[in-house]
Amino acid sequence: MTTAPDAPASTPDDTDGEEIHEQKAVRLAKRERLIAQRADAAGGASRSGCR
Repeated sequence: MTTAPDAPASTPDDTDGEEIHEQKAVRLAKRERLIAQRADAAGGASRSGCR
C-alpha cells in the first residue's frame, strides 16, 4: 500500500523528545482532571428511598 500524497512527511523534529514529553504531560493532566470530575460527580449521588 502507498501513502497518500497529501500525508505529511515524518521529520526528526516531529518526534523530538521534548515534544513527546510535553504531549505526555498534557495527556496526564487531562486524565487527572477527568478522573477528578468523575469522582466529584459520583460523590454527590445518593439513592432515593434509602434511609
